[in-house]
Amino acid sequence: MKRSSNNIYWRANIGPTEEIVQSDMMKPEDWFELWTDKTASKSSTWWNALDLAPTGTFNRAKKIAADLYTQAKDKRSTPYGFDTSIKACAPIREYLNRCLVLKAPCDLHFSCIPSSLLPENQELAKQDDWVEYKTWILKAADSRFDQMTPAHSPKQYTAKKDPLFKDMSNLKIQTEIALSLPDGMTSSFHPPFYHWPDAPFIQMPGVHSNGLEKCVNLIWNVMIPDYIDDFEIKAGDAMMYVFFSEKPGKFIKHPNPSRAQIFKRKMFAAGTSVEKLVNDIQRKKKE
Repeated sequence: MKRSSNNIYWRANIGPTEEIVQSDMMKPEDWFELWTDKTASKSSTWWNALDLAPTGTFNRAKKIAADLYTQAKDKRSTPYGFDTSIKACAPIREYLNRCLVLKAPCDLHFSCIPSSLLPENQELAKQDDWVEYKTWILKAADSRFDQMTPAHSPKQYTAKKDPLFKDMSNLKIQTEIALSLPDGMTSSFHPPFYHWPDAPFIQMPGVHSNGLEKCVNLIWNVMIPDYIDDFEIKAGDAMMYVFFSEKPGKFIKHPNPSRAQIFKRKMFAAGTSVEKLVNDIQRKKKE
């Protein structure tokens, strides 16, 4: 049965961030718009600056005539036709139309230090088995976003037999925004390639499927190569794409925030499978 609407409901998660929003006399709607408000096709300067035809004309006959003049002048055979830019590429256009852009709500400044310098690690660092790693400091131009803690230990993303990310460190920022998706729609996290192809971070890709498609927490989770010690993200710059399996409709604030998030954050644990989470939810509903 065809879904009647692809509208996606969102809410600010209950917690310190929402209290900050209220205390600053700021509407929750504004909190959402600070982080994200447009699809990638609407917000990419590069995409919108492209002409469909690089010659600047959509007159096909004029384009053929120009090609014939060039062929006669160069005395060589050149195929003529309607020369279009990459903007005519259907897969890229469709991809950008399905991506919501997570952007920096203000200037975000990042710098890293050895983890042993942190007060809570100074005693642990004296032990023989201590393994040094980088930890990141985030300072936001807007103090409301200083609540985020982006540091993670390498133990969470490396393995002894296959240390895939051994020369990288991890940052993770909770935006405190959750999306409730229509049944059957899934979403995934992608790097903001068509906004920032040379970004100093690598977005951790992931997909929300099965039972998780009904609730998506927008979390910026990236890997940083060890040769980078600091960087900045300017206000409005793209940080991440949220790709949807179908073109999304409107993003609407959920009328009942307490029901907008199906999975409580305390239910998530490292290594917990999607199937187990879904089974736990169904079992609790029966009880």
